[in-house]
Amino acid sequence: MMSDKAIQVNMADYPCVGVNEPLTRALGLMFRHKCDVLPVTDGGSFVGMLKESSLSGALSAGAAEGMRVWEMTDLAVPRLGEEMGLEEVLKVIRSHPQETMLPIVSKEGMLKGMVRLRDVMAHAMEVARPPRVGGMATPFGVYLHCGSAGAGSNSGQLMLTGVFLALMVGVAWVLSFLLSWLIEGPIGVPLVPILLGSPVLVGGAGMQAFPLLIWLLPVVIFLILLKFSRLSQFHAAEHMVVHTLEHFEPLTEEVVGRMNRVHPRCGSNLMVPLLLLYTAGVLWALPSKWYSIALFVLVLATGRNLGAVAQAWFTTRPPERRHIEKAIQAAKDLVENYLWTGRKGVPVWLRVWNMGILQVLIGAGLAYGAYYFLLALAQSAI
Repeated sequence: MMSDKAIQVNMADYPCVGVNEPLTRALGLMFRHKCDVLPVTDGGSFVGMLKESSLSGALSAGAAEGMRVWEMTDLAVPRLGEEMGLEEVLKVIRSHPQETMLPIVSKEGMLKGMVRLRDVMAHAMEVARPPRVGGMATPFGVYLHCGSAGAGSNSGQLMLTGVFLALMVGVAWVLSFLLSWLIEGPIGVPLVPILLGSPVLVGGAGMQAFPLLIWLLPVVIFLILLKFSRLSQFHAAEHMVVHTLEHFEPLTEEVVGRMNRVHPRCGSNLMVPLLLLYTAGVLWALPSKWYSIALFVLVLATGRNLGAVAQAWFTTRPPERRHIEKAIQAAKDLVENYLWTGRKGVPVWLRVWNMGILQVLIGAGLAYGAYYFLLALAQSAI
């Protein structure tokens, strides 16, 4: 609607009825769509409103048969103009407190949309929020989504985030090889072959722990690199602003700044235990598959706790003011996008794309593809 389109009801999702249609059809539409008011039109022009509150005293058993919509239409409903701003809308609402829904009508009298009282008030008080918010951190800021809408970092920045993460994984492996090479001589254990996954037998009391520790080394180094990157601060800011949205708190620096940087729905709660199990090779090292299954279930059951520890110590770091400011702006943009476009039905593929994970995977894939391409060129040149 108007200059502030975020509070308009999408007419594609809201029914209206013709003035000369049977009243029974109008009642069927109200029942199907669970609405207590129905806009009445005549050739697209707004006529009035059919209200549930006016039906109860006028209809007895069977009285609706043969009646037309115009007979029960309220013609004195206030109208909102297309160019009205939020303050003007609030003024109309204050003067008509009994109305729960108002029509948006063009200068020519055509019905353009509908506005719900609760939407206007939620928007005016800045508590209109998507039902569920997810997101991720990038080196450039925060990306937030609600499935049907997104805001913050753009697709290019999400792809560069995938490249950035792939580079950090590469650096973690290089540092792991260097560290293993430096200490394998003094301790007399072939750490580099173990890191490469070679079937090296390690003897001696207590020496069986070496494969496990070496396989975990790249993960630990990666988490340390992540901890001291700007990504961890944007990750914290993302969690804090999502907490603010979910608690219907004002999106201000003071409020966001006191929120917890650990979030129960962070992907770390799933990725950390799975990464530990895969990297350590525990599922293949145990003597029985039943032990493996039991350990797998145990780790997944405690994944939230492991993820919370990882978030607190590695994947997040107390953000600075600039990180919080960017997160707040992303949250405000998400609310606007959701209210204006996010409540409309969108295809499943678009919902998946809006999650942002595909863009990150594309970036990581391009980085690894470039690495293997350069490696092949180097091998062919030798």
